[in-house]
Amino acid sequence: MEKLTNPRNMSDTEPCFLGDDDATVLFVRGQQLWRIPTARCCEPQQCSDMPLPISNVRVFAGAACGATLVAFSAEVFPGMSMSESKKKLDERTASKATGVLYEKLFVRHWNEYCDGRRNHVFVAALPPTGELLREEDVVDVMAVMDSDCPVKPFGDAGDFTFTPAGDGIVFAAKNATGSEEAWSTRHSLYLASPLFSDAPPCVRCLTEHHPAWCSSPVFSPDGQTLLYKNMKRAGYEADRWSLILRCWATGAEREVCADWDFSADLTAWSADGCKLFITADCAGAHPLFVADVATGTVTRLTEKGNVSFFKIVDSSRILVIQDTLKAPADAFLMKTDGSNVTRLTNFNEELMRCCAVGDYEQFSFAGWNGERVSGYCQKPALFDPSRRYPVALVIHGGPQSSMGDHWHWRWSSAAFSGAGFGVVFVDFHGSTGYGQRFTDSIRDDYGGKPLVDLQKGLAAALETYPWLDASRVCALGASYGGYMIDWIAGAWPEPFRCLVSHAGIFDDRAFYYTTEELWFPEWDHNAKAFENKEAYERFNPSSLVHNWRVPMLITQGGQDFRIVDTASLSAFNVLQRRGVPSQLLYFQNEGHWIKALANSKQWYTVVLQWMTKWTSN
Repeated sequence: MEKLTNPRNMSDTEPCFLGDDDATVLFVRGQQLWRIPTARCCEPQQCSDMPLPISNVRVFAGAACGATLVAFSAEVFPGMSMSESKKKLDERTASKATGVLYEKLFVRHWNEYCDGRRNHVFVAALPPTGELLREEDVVDVMAVMDSDCPVKPFGDAGDFTFTPAGDGIVFAAKNATGSEEAWSTRHSLYLASPLFSDAPPCVRCLTEHHPAWCSSPVFSPDGQTLLYKNMKRAGYEADRWSLILRCWATGAEREVCADWDFSADLTAWSADGCKLFITADCAGAHPLFVADVATGTVTRLTEKGNVSFFKIVDSSRILVIQDTLKAPADAFLMKTDGSNVTRLTNFNEELMRCCAVGDYEQFSFAGWNGERVSGYCQKPALFDPSRRYPVALVIHGGPQSSMGDHWHWRWSSAAFSGAGFGVVFVDFHGSTGYGQRFTDSIRDDYGGKPLVDLQKGLAAALETYPWLDASRVCALGASYGGYMIDWIAGAWPEPFRCLVSHAGIFDDRAFYYTTEELWFPEWDHNAKAFENKEAYERFNPSSLVHNWRVPMLITQGGQDFRIVDTASLSAFNVLQRRGVPSQLLYFQNEGHWIKALANSKQWYTVVLQWMTKWTSN
């Protein structure tokens, strides 16, 4: 393996091959397109000069015109070109007045204020080497739309694709108008075609018959079938992702793998179009599966760990990026049946030689109502079976997610293990990977079933692993996990020496009135807060603050608009006023996640110092 580029003071991202011969790589540098031959016979060459930053690049090499087509996204104001959008932004920057007038939601989303710009997809024929792609060469395929593709805040180039003939773009975008965008999860697939004519592309909806979320369009190798993911229930962002096959000629659709009770994540066709490769949460792991298109039969290809990316290399091989609780991500090559796995990279070999990480295993127990619930227990680094160790009970967010066999940079069990803690985490009712009924079961029961599972899970771990010291237990969690910490502080404080709450929901009703994606609490509580306040009071942490007595560390990002900072400030007020030992670690420039390297290091340092202080003998 060798380095292909050597950027200075910037990053090279989003590489993709130009054509089938893999001779040239197109990539993004400095928010513009660049290319370089894989033979490294010359330096990278810039090949675009757009007035705005571009990202999310896709390439199509089989166009009838003989040109290589490129698609990318840029943020523009609806009805404006890139140049017009840049002029408007420059005028706003130059203005001394800073007020922004809103007439609809969103006002802010995830970690930024909304200024009216939208992600739009642009298409152009890539010019010959040595020439620059300019604004007059590109087509905004969404010029008539006031919507985003890629979908904000987490969409990417997987939200759109070229049609088989290269004469159109199929893309996913929210199908809602006005403020409805804040409480609707309806995203539809659209076709923009033709791309290059005297008139703007005609845009029509392909999935008007679906009331919920459609995403991730990808065509079969022969171009006859469009695969996409679909949720069936409107307003529910954690519904099962089903797989829909659409005949491109007739529009006829059928669901494949309909009886497979897992939610599809990444998808790709096999080289012959007879199989689908899929990742999904599954019982505490995130493996790769293969499905037979004709029968819907699904076979698991990988066992342990988390497959975060894969790429079909050819008819017999797959490239996989995989990690585990003990090892960060590396690349592996394997056959399409899962055999002959070969490790290709060891990026962190030298660093990991300096790190001690404890072994781990999965355990299960009878949780709420006697139903089977799973979790993991990870030993402290440099484990000594003759010793007893403090316990870190880590509670995942979501709540419809999973904390499993995955190397997590923001909530690394390896960090807690390395600090000498036995780490326990439980996939409580509401988690993903155990069937959709299990995921759905948390609805209108935020502090019910999950709390019972955590109580029984901790008891099961303490009984199963006698080296865990039941007298030295701390609990920590983020987002929904932070909500659960705040709920535990009042409803189950007895076992804990200390607590850590990151971006936790302190008051359920206040959360409804201050968050941005209203579909989230409306589904989870099965009500709007102004119509049924009792639904938001049933498991409201603020209702039990009179029981708060366990020392608590609170951490929060100031740019978090999902669970706003007033929630953490409220909790800190209560703790300080009640005289409970407490600290607040506040990052003014961070959002819901603490991502900056220096801030992440500070977060781990403060959290581990807090945990160690209160769990020491």
